Amino acid sequence: IIILATQTRMALIAPFFVLLVYFIYSLKKKFLLRFVKLIAMLSIFFFAYVYLVNNDYISKRYSIAQVLNSKNGDVVLNNNSESSSILTRIMLFNTSIKMIKDNPIDGIGVGRFNRYKKDYGFKYNVLIDSHNDLLSLTSQYGIIVGLLFLFCMTLLPLVYYLYYLKNKINNKLVFLFIINFSMVFSGLTNAGLMKHQIFAFLAFNLIVLYSIVKTNRIEDSKKLNFNENSNIRD
Repeated sequence: IIILATQTRMALIAPFFVLLVYFIYSLKKKFLLRFVKLIAMLSIFFFAYVYLVNNDYISKRYSIAQVLNSKNGDVVLNNNSESSSILTRIMLFNTSIKMIKDNPIDGIGVGRFNRYKKDYGFKYNVLIDSHNDLLSLTSQYGIIVGLLFLFCMTLLPLVYYLYYLKNKINNKLVFLFIINFSMVFSGLTNAGLMKHQIFAFLAFNLIVLYSIVKTNRIEDSKKLNFNENSNIRD
């Protein structure tokens, strides 16, 4: 409802990716049932896409027929209401890359994108950001700190899951990593980590996952000590 009401059509990718990852993980258990659910989910998204195209929520240029009829995959973008968002993002990406080239170590400074954007080629006098998490963080924090920041907020929860929690604990909270990891893809067209509400939510997920990892390690350590003491007594 929120996506349709605000017409943020690209946001459809996020729930699609989250559900897809979850179902792929769970296919190993009750394979047939999970597979049917996966097909049902994909079908719902497909018919939703067709509905949105046919009712002009999505431009006809993005319809399946138009994509299949395109030659050599060439896409010509004219500056209109339909393509202005894409063209603006391309300008923002170029601006951010120039900032990174000039300030690779320490960046331009946190929160200074709007102050210096015109110096690096962005011509519009509006409050805006890089619209890409990677470019936003590395342009303002520098490459090293920016990449570390991005890793901690989006990839570290995945590491927690793969190395510490997978098949070790029956707690649905471990799937919080999907939300953080999906920001890697959502962050390709928006700088979500620079928005305090999103950052706070992802940081909360990271804290919860770390707490589960820590608790799991303590329990494993107690089990190991108990087994060692039992062997000594024997």
